[in-house]
Amino acid sequence: MNERPTIIWEGSIILTNKTKSNVILYQVRPKDIEIMNDGSVGHFGKQEIEEAAGNLMKFFKKQTRWVSFEMSDLKEFLGKEKSKKSELLYGLCGDFYDDDDMRTAPLYIVRVGKEYFITDLFINQCMKKSGR
Repeated sequence: MNERPTIIWEGSIILTNKTKSNVILYQVRPKDIEIMNDGSVGHFGKQEIEEAAGNLMKFFKKQTRWVSFEMSDLKEFLGKEKSKKSELLYGLCGDFYDDDDMRTAPLYIVRVGKEYFITDLFINQCMKKSGR
């Protein structure tokens, strides 16, 4: 009888195993993460952050993989060329303002020069709501 493997996810890797000696690694891809009906994704604790993450996931799903991006790429994809970075990546790049108070948030996205990169923490948070 074939027993369904146990699925354990940790960051961007899903480990599936039937026995301790039989472990399969699976890299999480954008297609594995569900975007909710309201356009949000993940469990980030604040609706605006979940919406920003949802928009970013739409971008990654279109690319079919995790890619670095420049702000102009995201603005063009979303059709929001005049939007500010603080709106498009709200709460995903560390500290942010919430009702005039500075809030500390994890780095879900890091910037190197003009390029932005998601972190394993971003994927991890997105997978929480996807039920994986």
